[in-house]
Amino acid sequence: MEVKVISKKAHKTRRQIAITIVSVMLLIALLFIYYFLTKPPRSVKAARPTGYSHILSIYGYKNQRLSKPVETAVGPKSNIYIADTFNHRVMVFSSNGRFIKKFGKKGKGKKQLYFPNSIAVDSRGVTYVAVSQLDKVVMFSPKGSVFWEIAVPSPQAITIDGNRLYIATKSGVMIGTNSGKLLTSFSSRGREKGKVDYITGIAISKGNIIVADSGNYRIQAFTKDGESLWTSGKPLKKGEATRNTKRKYSLPAGLATDSKGNIYVVDAFAGKVVVLDPKGRDLRSVGDWGREDGQFYYPAGISYLGNDRFVVADKFNNRVQIVRIALGILPLSEVSNLFSPIVFILILTALLMILVWQWYRFRPVAQQQANAKLEIGNELPKNK
Repeated sequence: MEVKVISKKAHKTRRQIAITIVSVMLLIALLFIYYFLTKPPRSVKAARPTGYSHILSIYGYKNQRLSKPVETAVGPKSNIYIADTFNHRVMVFSSNGRFIKKFGKKGKGKKQLYFPNSIAVDSRGVTYVAVSQLDKVVMFSPKGSVFWEIAVPSPQAITIDGNRLYIATKSGVMIGTNSGKLLTSFSSRGREKGKVDYITGIAISKGNIIVADSGNYRIQAFTKDGESLWTSGKPLKKGEATRNTKRKYSLPAGLATDSKGNIYVVDAFAGKVVVLDPKGRDLRSVGDWGREDGQFYYPAGISYLGNDRFVVADKFNNRVQIVRIALGILPLSEVSNLFSPIVFILILTALLMILVWQWYRFRPVAQQQANAKLEIGNELPKNK
């Protein structure tokens, strides 16, 4: 009977190879640890959350520059409508930044605009412009001519959902048809839940009304009957500083919702966008303070362009920015950012543990084969 065994020399060679591989892998791991601990930190400009990117900025058209725009809206064909506040007009651009038209005349009279502070566009292309200083909402035809005005006490923010027009005032919400006919309203000013103080943003999420309750430094959700559902953030405590970085919101301003009902809150004093789910739970926060692409300087309004793209009125940078805020699957170009040296070290450590485990697993088998060879050798007759 022939028994195939592994010689002690072959076993020793394999063990030396295994030890060499383990040593090399340990050395590589140590080098990566050293690199990660000693590499220079990234600059603040380079540090940007994964899933957030700047697409383009709109400053105006030729010598027609934007001046402190406070709100944006998206209309038919994904065109971008901008409330160019300090120029007392509306400017319209395509989604790739191409100028299309402008309309509106400065003045305090009928059919005129004076520091327009909010804007909305319906599916027909009718534009609704809030002018709080003149207590009215002006309606423009798709061609840009005025055809109606609605008297509203201090309209602060407006939005369109289907054929319904929602107008936020300092103390409540008015709901009407897109032709300007009032259907219902609710109003209660105060600090308690269900009351509001100076609304500056309004949006619709899953059929509910979401408002930026700026005077109370919170976001609040209502049913269309005015019943309070939830709040995010809370009013200032007595003696608390307005610009407190530890607060959830420094000053909530514009609002937008995406196709899933997620809520995007512009925090004007923090220079960022906070994202909530339809029930008011935190999802993420993006953006920072500054003048570079993707940074904001007292931003105001926001609107949803589609495909994770948002249009932000970057007020004191005198521009509008289109940015991408991804909540789901990350773009392929950004996945590589996740593969940091730490991830590499974790993978390397796992492979090392598997290798060591395999080595210890097969070592007893090799030892048994060597013992078997020794026993067979003892049983064979010796040559005389």
